[in-house]
Amino acid sequence: MKDLAPEQNPSPSNLPAVLLEVLKAHFQANSTQFRFNQNNTETKLAIQKSEAFDPASVGKRPALYIKRGMIQVNRDTIGDTLGRDPKLGRLMFIRLSGTITVYCLARTGGEADALTGEVLDCLLCFQTLISEDFSFIRFKVNSIGEVGILEDYKELFMTPVIIEYDAEMSYVLGEEALPIKKLLLSLKIEDSEVENTFNI
Repeated sequence: MKDLAPEQNPSPSNLPAVLLEVLKAHFQANSTQFRFNQNNTETKLAIQKSEAFDPASVGKRPALYIKRGMIQVNRDTIGDTLGRDPKLGRLMFIRLSGTITVYCLARTGGEADALTGEVLDCLLCFQTLISEDFSFIRFKVNSIGEVGILEDYKELFMTPVIIEYDAEMSYVLGEEALPIKKLLLSLKIEDSEVENTFNI
């Protein structure tokens, strides 16, 4: 599974990129109705991050758009510290949780529903591998919304597939990481630069 996105760091902020590659690989190898092709002129399905949403493109072929939701930072230890290693430094730990949504868009409700079914099959089959290979505590399909008309584009139908996850972020804060003594703030006011130093 990691081979699909070897350049990706296994963290929630990179999860959309990981899912992007997983879905592309699935629809390229396994789908007949929604066969994905890296060639934009030949593909029957667009698979992109939500920032690239293009209603005109969806009007020509179905599409999957992946959007990361809010990431919640959960602190289970005082000062995010697990302990101290005399050689390495402070051992730090943070737990992250959040959601990510795969939006299935098509020109008809039936087409959107069929596309959602294939996305669901893919994620249900691979959710355990994604969780294990990318070190998530939990990575599960949480819910599948009803097929509905996209509010701002009445000619398009959409179904959301919502995924929930929990992840751990651990790192070592070495002794060479010196505490910040001063914060230098530069402000430009009416073409004149003013520097102020604040002690923190």
